[in-house]
Amino acid sequence: MRKFFYSRLALQNIRKNGKFYFPYLLAFLGCVCGMYLILSLSTGDGIANLRGGEYVAGFMTFGTGIVGLFAAIFLFYTNSFLIKRRKRELGLYNILGMEKRHIAKVLFLESFFIAFAGIVIGLGLGVALDKLMILLVSAIIQSDVPFGFSISWTGILTCLLLFGAIWICTLVYNLARIQLSKPVELLRSENVGEREPKTRWLVTIFGILCLGAGYAMAVLITDPIASMALYFVAVILVVIGTYCLFIGVSVFVLKALRKWKRFYYKPNHFINVSGMIYRMKQNGVGLANICILSTMVLVAVSTTVSLYLGIQGGLSGKDFTIYPYSTVYSALSTDSMEEIAQDAAQKQGLSVSEFEGGVSLDVMVSLNNNGEFYFDPQTSTPSILVLLTQEDYNRFADQPVSLQSGEALVYEQISGQNYGDDLKDNFSIGGLTFTKTGDMVLPNYLQEEYGAFAYPVYYVVVDSFDTLEQVNQMQIAAYQEQASIYQGYYQFNTGGTEEQQMAILNSLWDDGYAKMTSDSHAASEEWSGGFRASNLLSDRADAYALFGGFLFLGLFIGILFTLAAVLIIYYKQLSEGYEDQHRYEILQKVGMSRKEVKKTIRSQVLMVFFLPLIVTAIHLAFNFNIMNRILDLMDSGTASQFAGDTFLFTTIITLAAFCVIYTLVYLITSKAYLRIVSPKKR
Repeated sequence: MRKFFYSRLALQNIRKNGKFYFPYLLAFLGCVCGMYLILSLSTGDGIANLRGGEYVAGFMTFGTGIVGLFAAIFLFYTNSFLIKRRKRELGLYNILGMEKRHIAKVLFLESFFIAFAGIVIGLGLGVALDKLMILLVSAIIQSDVPFGFSISWTGILTCLLLFGAIWICTLVYNLARIQLSKPVELLRSENVGEREPKTRWLVTIFGILCLGAGYAMAVLITDPIASMALYFVAVILVVIGTYCLFIGVSVFVLKALRKWKRFYYKPNHFINVSGMIYRMKQNGVGLANICILSTMVLVAVSTTVSLYLGIQGGLSGKDFTIYPYSTVYSALSTDSMEEIAQDAAQKQGLSVSEFEGGVSLDVMVSLNNNGEFYFDPQTSTPSILVLLTQEDYNRFADQPVSLQSGEALVYEQISGQNYGDDLKDNFSIGGLTFTKTGDMVLPNYLQEEYGAFAYPVYYVVVDSFDTLEQVNQMQIAAYQEQASIYQGYYQFNTGGTEEQQMAILNSLWDDGYAKMTSDSHAASEEWSGGFRASNLLSDRADAYALFGGFLFLGLFIGILFTLAAVLIIYYKQLSEGYEDQHRYEILQKVGMSRKEVKKTIRSQVLMVFFLPLIVTAIHLAFNFNIMNRILDLMDSGTASQFAGDTFLFTTIITLAAFCVIYTLVYLITSKAYLRIVSPKKR
């Protein structure tokens, strides 16, 4: 044979089958580009130089596993479409005299050219877009843009190894399928599987049970901790149920429609149902993949956008916050903390205003049906008891109270919300009996400190420090080394420039650390402790870095999964178009007009195409409540932020935007399907 014959033949085959190979090449280079970008963001110097870049890098490191696994599965899946379409052509080569080793050589060269072009172009595109991604991340996390340009050699090496391995595996798979097939089987490959499938009762019942169990977990589990622990179990059940639904239930429904004579014996319905039923196994897997990818896109984007939008509501309204802690109640007094704050502010020529806060003791307890709080280190149903004295309470209360011994004010909450009057009027704490004389007004600083707790929280105002200390001694006896200590929470404003505020924060940190380490009784029962400090500027920067990194990962994965769903739809329409081409040719020869063909096709595509979108919307509806509870745990301070309109609004907007994209893909691919099954006559 002439030199480079196989190379020219391979390139000719790629060009001739461009409508199949070009999307696969785009998918390959897109996966390479995406993998390089996420590796560069997780290991490169550009992100490391951003303020809060460590959060973004951490999320991107997590994302590399997701993208790598997705790339392997997705490229194998799209390759199956490609090789199925090529089988008949390769079988013809074999019939005409080309040996299988020669066919293998052509396949090797074809896949090599595609992989080489995909890796080279993908890496080049990734390097070119790397700086743009850093600019985008900088804008999202509201950080200064770093100067300079760098190339992630770790990212390049990892991409070469990963996609080289994927290429080798797909090549071995393709060669094995060709080698094990007979020439006649290759020629008839497009007609394989046209037998009518049986109703799979076990698959159908198992799918319904899995889907029902996943939905039940999403709806019935109300504890946020349990929701987070069981969320992925529910996801796996729903994924399994979705595949069984489209494979088993779809066949059952189509057969039921065929038995419904008034529906079935109409031209459009007859052609659609009879045409779909025999290949529903293959069709069902493709529809399930589209549905699952669509659901993942909507969940990833809506949750990350919600978290990002909720940043501002979760931040403290004051310039500074001090968190002192000690075994000695008097060491945390308001006067001593305000004096420390004034000293730090005066060093910058500023003064403290709107100083507020107090001392509290939070203890893990259990509550029985008799209204008794008791200390149990082994409890599986904990609650949090937050106690403060009426002296601290009266500092911020609009209506000061005067409690006698044994009297208390109470506020009850779960996930940041006042959830009623469950506590009895007479209750006890470790043997101390109290009478509830009214409801306390929850101060802002306690709401910000404990508002995001997933466990029930009971705030109790007692009459004096002596009563508070009695409870403290009981919990020390019960929990010993794990016992809680007194802690304060103080907020104040100073004004000033960003530089002045950061100088005040550094001064407070130095004072708090010095106070903690200079105490010679740090390991004794009486420890004057120290304090931590934060300011609104640093909290905002950390929050935007944390949730901004999460948002970027969600958008990145959302775009990647959307493109995957679009490509699967495209291949599905093309492959089914070629399978249906002969069928529609016969229908037109026996008298069916092109107008009737178009109407039938539109009806069939609508039936199949929008079913995954409907199921996706149902998945999203059941996901809403469980994800809402998980977001409460991830909230930075205001747990009610996501229980309200934010998450609902972003979910609806995301679903609406995805429906628009989905409809556009439907319009484009349905035209391609029509051109294949019913080309215009010249």
